[in-house]
Amino acid sequence: IREAENRPELSGVRFLEADIRQNWPAGRYDAVFSHLCLHQFTNPERSAIVRRVIASLKPGGVFVNGDMFRPNCTFAEALYRRRWMDAMLNAGLSQEEADNRLALRNERFRNIDTRENYRKKLKRAGFTYVLSPFVYEIYAVFAGFVVEPCGE
Repeated sequence: IREAENRPELSGVRFLEADIRQNWPAGRYDAVFSHLCLHQFTNPERSAIVRRVIASLKPGGVFVNGDMFRPNCTFAEALYRRRWMDAMLNAGLSQEEADNRLALRNERFRNIDTRENYRKKLKRAGFTYVLSPFVYEIYAVFAGFVVEPCGE
């Protein structure tokens, strides 16, 4: 965050580092971004955060969230875990470090949304349009828009 705050091209952007379950900034925003954060929370906490996000967006605003999701089947999860383990080891993590990261996923697994459930959660919160422009294995980016429906 400190590095981004010092970039001249981002001078109009407000960066916050806080516990988003408790410390929510006053005001209305054009955009809210979250990256690899929401999967850490319980399902009720995640739903409450999404409702706070939409309440803080200006009309025409967007919420962009890149996060980890749970696939719909055990085959896909096993495949992605093997590929993730290989990627972590190839990136230089020790076997113990990689095992610890997978253990964290195991602990939180049932609490992690599937992409389909997350899309529904955003729609229930009131986002007019929900897109997922990028998906790669257990990672996906979602964009929820607060705009007037155009009759599609």
